[in-house]
Amino acid sequence: MNTGSTLKEITMKLKNQFARFLFCCMALLAINGACLAQEPAKEPTMKDRIYFFQHRLIPQWTHQSGGAFFNDLNAGKSEKLIEAATKIVSPEFAAAISVKKYPDKNGILIRFAVPVEVPQCYFAYIYKDKNDNKFSLYTYEKTLDLLKEGNKGVVGLWSAEGGHSNLGARTYEDPESFVGEVQKAIQR
Repeated sequence: MNTGSTLKEITMKLKNQFARFLFCCMALLAINGACLAQEPAKEPTMKDRIYFFQHRLIPQWTHQSGGAFFNDLNAGKSEKLIEAATKIVSPEFAAAISVKKYPDKNGILIRFAVPVEVPQCYFAYIYKDKNDNKFSLYTYEKTLDLLKEGNKGVVGLWSAEGGHSNLGARTYEDPESFVGEVQKAIQR
C-alpha cells in the first residue's frame, strides 16, 4: 500500500466534499436571501412607536445628551420633544404632551395622554442631582390589575445603561402623587 497515493486520494475526497459543502451553503444562502427579500417590511404599530418614544428615546436623551435634554426642558424649550413625538408617533400624541418644571425639586415632569395599553406611560420625571450632575429618569406606566387591588400603574427607574427597574404597582393616576413619591425615593 502506497501511503503517498492514499493521502492524495483522501485529500482529493476532502476537497470534493468541501466543495460540495460550500456549494450547498451558497445555495441555501441564496434561497434564504430570496425568501427574505420577498417579505415586505412591517410598519411599526402605534403601540411600537409609543413604546420606542417613551422607553427608548426619552431614556437615551436623558442619560446620553450631557444634560442638554434636561436643560432644554428646564428652559421651557420642549420643541425637540414635541417634534420627535410628532414624527415618531403622531401629531395627536404630541399635542397631548405637557412639560412642567419643578425648580425647587430640580426636576421636570413630562405628562402624556392617559395610556391606552400596557406599558405606555402616564408620566416621566427627570431629576438632576445638583451634587454630581447625574440624571435619574422615573416613569409611571400603565399596568394590569391582575390581583384586583385597584392598581393603575407601576413606577419604573431607568438607568444610564438602558436598564429598567420596576419599583412596584400604585393606585393613583395624578401627577402630583407620582412626583411626591419620586421625591421621597430620591431623598432616601
